[in-house]
Amino acid sequence: SPHFDARYATRDGLAQLELLTGTLSAQQDWVIDEHRLGSGEALLPGTGYLELIRAALAEVGAAGPWQLRNLVFEQPLFVADRQTRAFRLSLRGDVRRWDIELLAEATSGTAAGGFERCATARVTPLAQPAPDALVIADIEARCSGAMTAAASAGSLRTRQENHLRFGPRWRVLKRLQFGAGEALARLHLPTEFAAELEVFALHPALLDIATGCAMDLIPGYADDDVAQNLWAPISYRGLRWHAPMQDDIVSWIRLASEGSVKSDFAAFDVTIADVHGRVLIEVDRLTLRRLDGPWHAPPAAGTSDAAPAARARPLSPGELALAHNVQQGIAPAQGIEALARLLSQDMPAELIVSSMSVEALVAQAQAISRASTATSDARFTRPELDSDFAPPRDAVEKVLAELWGKLLGVEGVGIRDGFFDLGGHSLIAVRLFNEIGDKFGVDLPMSVLMQSPTIEGLATVIRGAPYSEDVASDVGQGPAAQSKAIPALQYRHVVPMHAAPVAGRTPLFIVAGMFGNVLNLSHLAHLLGEDRPFYALQALGLYGDVQPHESFEEAAADYLVEVMQVQPHGPYLLGGFSGGGLIAYEMARQLLARGEQVWTVLMLDTPAREIPRFSLVDRLAMLAQSARREGLAIVRQKIAARIDWERQKRRRRQDTNDEAAGSANFQSKRIGEAFMRSLVRYKVPAVPVEVAVFRPRLDVKYRLSGGRMVDSDRNYVREDNFWTPHVGRLQVFEVPGNHDNMVLEPNVRVLVSLLRRVIDGLDKG
Repeated sequence: SPHFDARYATRDGLAQLELLTGTLSAQQDWVIDEHRLGSGEALLPGTGYLELIRAALAEVGAAGPWQLRNLVFEQPLFVADRQTRAFRLSLRGDVRRWDIELLAEATSGTAAGGFERCATARVTPLAQPAPDALVIADIEARCSGAMTAAASAGSLRTRQENHLRFGPRWRVLKRLQFGAGEALARLHLPTEFAAELEVFALHPALLDIATGCAMDLIPGYADDDVAQNLWAPISYRGLRWHAPMQDDIVSWIRLASEGSVKSDFAAFDVTIADVHGRVLIEVDRLTLRRLDGPWHAPPAAGTSDAAPAARARPLSPGELALAHNVQQGIAPAQGIEALARLLSQDMPAELIVSSMSVEALVAQAQAISRASTATSDARFTRPELDSDFAPPRDAVEKVLAELWGKLLGVEGVGIRDGFFDLGGHSLIAVRLFNEIGDKFGVDLPMSVLMQSPTIEGLATVIRGAPYSEDVASDVGQGPAAQSKAIPALQYRHVVPMHAAPVAGRTPLFIVAGMFGNVLNLSHLAHLLGEDRPFYALQALGLYGDVQPHESFEEAAADYLVEVMQVQPHGPYLLGGFSGGGLIAYEMARQLLARGEQVWTVLMLDTPAREIPRFSLVDRLAMLAQSARREGLAIVRQKIAARIDWERQKRRRRQDTNDEAAGSANFQSKRIGEAFMRSLVRYKVPAVPVEVAVFRPRLDVKYRLSGGRMVDSDRNYVREDNFWTPHVGRLQVFEVPGNHDNMVLEPNVRVLVSLLRRVIDGLDKG
């Protein structure tokens, strides 16, 4: 294949190992040169990863049909101008299943000189036939909302081009029309590039636009501020390959999640067909994440002035050990040169070649020997932990230990080792829960990892019972396992954010935000430390097929049932992130009505405002202010925004009861909708309680009569978040970041210091 320079085959135990290597260059590879950030930096698109995987499968005789599962992007693959970057694509397994890794030559940090993992996936043969052909006319009839079409010789510009510079092969979008939660696109690869489909059967440019052209389906995406953010792919839940792409295709795109600009995530299902409706490719849950700010390539090795890559993650212990080993080695070119010199002369029967001196080798061997003598359970890459090594005891724990070892890069994982202590983070957690779903046939909520961060605890959740020598546990595999009941948890709402119980101080209970998920509070819990019990409260319906709460009063009452199981009596320390602060406030009201004591309610950017209703004079004033800032083009933008608003209203009216009603993703969407209904009905009462508000800098876009201020989302804003008339005593603190990332690194560190100041100032424990 022209995608690769070389192919190597060997065996790794019972598994076959295929390794394909190659190089990428902006000067020679259009897939790199024609896909650049707005700053000009070239990188491989997510669809380029898919094409490399397809080509590798064809190379090893698995041309299709096949299905890919759980493709996770771990690192962006940038290629500097006038340079090349080597990559390796490995396939481990056999014809029944290939585990795939794409690695690229490291260019920065401690791993420079080695290879870093960019993506992982799994591929199996596709047993089921292609689905019935799409009835394109029916989809067009449903997508009767906004429609745009290009001139015969032109193409439409996509929203993402506000941040990306595309080459001519990306100029393929001919028509785009929207319906309620779905869109239909027609695409045509220019004639001068059509012959490339013989080589690029998953044409990266054509596929990129086919899967990413309907960003306006994301609720709120059309807002002006959102246009300032790039959305990058982070994973594909699945992709089914039935036939190669053609130069003329249609793409049917559906919003597949509750994602919105508020949650920073969105997911799409996509079906790609030929012009007659014959299905070529099916995509399940292509998940995108909104980046916080400008995205840049990481700095080259030995430099410090380049901007860091967005959302950089820490290296796991296994990656640190690998980086250490790489630093002691030599570059590939040096190794080939050394091997050539050795082969050109007579060699002794036994020969050792090392980049280290004999003395250094002896010292390292002695150190490893001493460590091995100290404890037979120790492993070279396992870091020093508070927990002693405890081996797996049954099939469930053994499978989990293997998964943790593979994903975390740590040898000798014990069943009482903490996931986060071993270097785990949210991206690895996504892959872990995908694997758990495959292995055990259960769809667990991510919050389980906060409650059960060890193999022992997670195995108990999966089994539905603690380990017992008298009960043999088996690992479900295949379709039969999919009927396994979701195991029960100790609490429905309360999520302990520390691995072990913490005693001696008053617990802190924080209610999660609008969608009820507690994962974004993990940074806050970690930095606050374990000297105080920290519990997060997640929404009803995230776990299991349960309807969400329809009022804040009902949610607060149910939360308090579990809170009082943890802490039967006050004084209570409550808080809430975003909309969750309103439920925390209602909890405080109900506790005071019972005669309990509440020290304070910590509001993490929770407003007490009502939904604004603007008069005609207000709207004209805002339009005039926008026109002064942005010119007359604002009128066209407002018309487009109004069209989008009407489309969203139709979407909300649509009956969605048949749309995966029992799935966790659909539940999260329903939780958000139920929250908005509750918000409309809730009238903030006066409660004689102390409140501390932590909010980012006010986003004031419009100033109206009477001193009213309005933000970019057309909500009223005020320095006190509107709490002054309702509470007994109020403190307000300004924190860095925005509403969404104030609880994430690095902004959360300032938030934590202020929280500590308020809590310690209570001087009550």
